[in-house]
Amino acid sequence: MNQIKKLSIATSLIVLLISTSSCTTASNRKPLEIMPYTEKLKSTDITNIKLVFTEVVSGKPFNETVWDNKVGAFWDVKESNQIGYTQDYSKFIPVAVAGGLVGGVVGGTIAASSAGKDGLIDTRIVIPFGKIISTTFESALKTNSISHSSCYVSTCTSEASSQDVLSIHIDELYLWEEPLNHINLVIKGKSTYSSKGEIVTQYSFEKSMLAQRLAKVTSTSTALIKEMNRLSNVLAQEISTMIIINSLNGGDQISRINTNNTNN
Repeated sequence: MNQIKKLSIATSLIVLLISTSSCTTASNRKPLEIMPYTEKLKSTDITNIKLVFTEVVSGKPFNETVWDNKVGAFWDVKESNQIGYTQDYSKFIPVAVAGGLVGGVVGGTIAASSAGKDGLIDTRIVIPFGKIISTTFESALKTNSISHSSCYVSTCTSEASSQDVLSIHIDELYLWEEPLNHINLVIKGKSTYSSKGEIVTQYSFEKSMLAQRLAKVTSTSTALIKEMNRLSNVLAQEISTMIIINSLNGGDQISRINTNNTNN
């Protein structure tokens, strides 16, 4: 049985199941997997910091914050531990039936191959970036021998004024699918390193991963979600590297410069 025929039969079964029930959506989720950070960066004199991830959803912990391509950031404890997507077939079913999907393989092939491009299947992508980013950054600090304690709400910044504090805030985070079966990720934010209540460095970071292929049309949902998970990890690892190099390593260098200027 060739791939096109398999796809047609599978799609026909989906339509039959959904059209005979009251539900027109199908959710696909897998447990979130976070890769350990392994890169050894330039050493710094900073050995212990308070790590603060400021909340994006007011009053809700950053590590329980999730993003999707429909509403942006939202708080959901359950979704913060999984990754995946939900598809709405309500527009697809009438067109598929009219096109002969439920009646034959040819009609099914045409409908299945064009539904995504024509906007007939509405896909909501759900990625728990709060947990991915915070856990990855914590792993990066551990790998680079920087002890830390973490907090996931903004109030921790004022409470830790006597410590060395690294505060990370996400200003913008967008994700969308374009073209079909390709994901786009854009993140912008700011990190602030303070020592004993005085700001040492502020660093604005930005990273884009555009048109990243998730899977072939014939790939399984498991393969697609696995690649989505991997790409999200890559994004988090790259911004972790950027922040450590420009905030902590850079902060150490600026502190030395300021001290030398004062002594002169």
